[in-house]
Amino acid sequence: MSSSAMSSPPSVTAPGVDREFIIDDGGRAASGRHGDSGDCVVRAIALAGRMDYDFVYKALADASAAITNPLRNSKPGRRTARDGNAPSIVGPVLQSWGWTDHSVPRGAHVGVLGELPDVSAMVVGVSGHWLAIVDGVVRDTWDSRLTRKRTGQLPLVARYLWLPPGVAAEL
Repeated sequence: MSSSAMSSPPSVTAPGVDREFIIDDGGRAASGRHGDSGDCVVRAIALAGRMDYDFVYKALADASAAITNPLRNSKPGRRTARDGNAPSIVGPVLQSWGWTDHSVPRGAHVGVLGELPDVSAMVVGVSGHWLAIVDGVVRDTWDSRLTRKRTGQLPLVARYLWLPPGVAAEL
């Protein structure tokens, strides 16, 4: 568990959701960051990979700055992972660290979080959000087992990445 997880984090259940949920920010607060942001992928990777939040943040920000077109940003040369990262950045960064990537083809239906492979830790991309599943438990700052985009419905899985058993992340 992340050092910044709430002490005695609450465990909740929701109808039709087959995975436990625990509130955990992946080390965000311990890194000195506060308030709302779009850093869900940073939190998810830090949690699933049991990695330092600042290390993951910097790696994604650097990768983003290296390939981002400054004409499309409001601040050219901006290095940040605060406002999200494109899947085209997340996949290559995690693959370079030894993670396995599985994108769900359009039209295919992986469906809900309970239909994912049984691995000890993974980062899952759903409906405009990234979350972590560690030892079968969804870990996030909000109950992302239900989507915010379609009220009360289960999120559709678009992509998931995991570190194969016995493989240490190559950092």
